Amino acid sequence: MAIGKLTIAKIKAAPRGSFLNDGGGLYLQTEKTGTQSWVFRFKREGRDRKTGLGSIDTVDLQEAREKARECRKLVAEGGDPVVDKRQRRNQTRLINNMTFRRAAETFIAEYEPGWSVTNTKQWRRLFESYVYPKVGELPVAAVNSRAILLDEILAPLWQTIPASANRLRAHLAKVIGWAAFKGYCGADYRGENMARWKDNLEHGLPRPTALRPVRHYRAMPYSEIPAFLLQLRRRRGMAPLALEFTVLAAGRQYETREAPWSEFDLRAGLWTIPVERLKTRKTRKEPHCVVLTPPMLVILGRLLPLKTDETSFVFPSPMGGPLGATAMRQLLYQFGYESSPHGFRRSFKTWASEQTMFNRLEVELAFAHVIRGVEGVYLDSQLLERRALLGQAWADFCLGLTPPKAANVVPLWGSNATNKDHPLLEARRRQEAD
Repeated sequence: MAIGKLTIAKIKAAPRGSFLNDGGGLYLQTEKTGTQSWVFRFKREGRDRKTGLGSIDTVDLQEAREKARECRKLVAEGGDPVVDKRQRRNQTRLINNMTFRRAAETFIAEYEPGWSVTNTKQWRRLFESYVYPKVGELPVAAVNSRAILLDEILAPLWQTIPASANRLRAHLAKVIGWAAFKGYCGADYRGENMARWKDNLEHGLPRPTALRPVRHYRAMPYSEIPAFLLQLRRRRGMAPLALEFTVLAAGRQYETREAPWSEFDLRAGLWTIPVERLKTRKTRKEPHCVVLTPPMLVILGRLLPLKTDETSFVFPSPMGGPLGATAMRQLLYQFGYESSPHGFRRSFKTWASEQTMFNRLEVELAFAHVIRGVEGVYLDSQLLERRALLGQAWADFCLGLTPPKAANVVPLWGSNATNKDHPLLEARRRQEAD
């Protein structure tokens, strides 16, 4: 089979309406209008087939011969150049239509069922604030560019909000990796996720911790908590109740805000937080149980009339959803404290370490932390009885029933006059009687 019959001179001299053979299935087609294009002809299951290879204005002779060679190879392997061209066109259309905004929103919708409400809001807030306005309408394959990721998105944020910028970088890497797996980054993608840090962006951006040291949540000194709670109880509204409940539970504020009534068994005095709502959900298999102390039960009793069904939020916002993410923090600021709701966990940890005889394991389980190593492997209990005593000692301290120096003594109910006459304990007794 002779190949390479055409020359530049023959191409220029081709008469209108002609169909010149270059060999190997490659033809130059010249229309009556004078326009010229390349065509590859082949047989498929005994039928003559042809597919266009492009205009001579965009594809020269050498390029046309290379394309024809690829088509011959495809036919020899049992493929069909017409079908292959259609699939490539559809893939290109799919890639161009999959903008970064669409990819990100599809990714979030796919993984949202396993996320907390707070985590989902954080993803959307970061993308809506810093990504969509700049590159949201670009194909996701185009955003997977070191220049775009650095110059357009990350570099302007890296010095001012390094922690959020690094979190955003990790989110970008997740979406790009998902898009590549789905085929939205093109056939030429070779696993080069340009948003990854290791051996990539770490060479173009300083490490976030080098720009601003990691700051842990500020904690109120535990000695100030009883006086603070007295002030807090003078405030009306949902946020004060939620904040006091969070302090007494030594829990995370989003666990309180997003808690539905279905998680509470008031008769058993237990709050069972399912795995999917825990920060440690990726490393644990069982829900976290919180023993409800009398002051926590009093708060829940005040909110019980607002309950509509088991799925309704215990601490609802005026709009019906969960209490706002910043409501408790703003309340602290109004009192003049720079602490955060999460900081009370540090207060609890410090109090338990300095003022009680409870061991580290009981405190860690109260935090819903995963116990690692051999100790965690052999531990087959949440130590609820011991943690009930720990929670009660913390509640007594927060209510001012035990001064700091005596907080290592776990009081029994009704064992002294101070306990016996406290209104919260009386409410507890009335509840038990009912």
